Amino acid sequence: MDTAADRRLTVSPRHGGRSSARIWTRRRPRADFYTSAHPGPQDVLLVVEVAEPSADYDRQIKLPVYARAGIPEVWLVDLAQEHVELYRAPSPDGYRDVRVLPRGERVAPAAFPNLELPTDDLLG
Repeated sequence: MDTAADRRLTVSPRHGGRSSARIWTRRRPRADFYTSAHPGPQDVLLVVEVAEPSADYDRQIKLPVYARAGIPEVWLVDLAQEHVELYRAPSPDGYRDVRVLPRGERVAPAAFPNLELPTDDLLG
């Protein structure tokens, strides 16, 4: 699994949907290791958005774009509300599976269910 911490994700040219969020790409990175183009939706297993002042923007603008693009899983780490929002099962109308996990819970990416993380670690 490649962690692309400082790379941008190109989701939609029309939206200009780029994210500086941490993204996790497929098990085998592209041969060019994303030097010729940013990862696209087909490359991504998980996007983690860390939001403080941008949580509403992320929910209203970014998440629908991610869902329409088929990003399989998004975590929105809402620092102000002190919870992690888990979005799975993308559809053209948004994510069909949405969960809110407070401090003290554990979360694992669907692609790596044995990789559990405490929400406290994500929230700082």
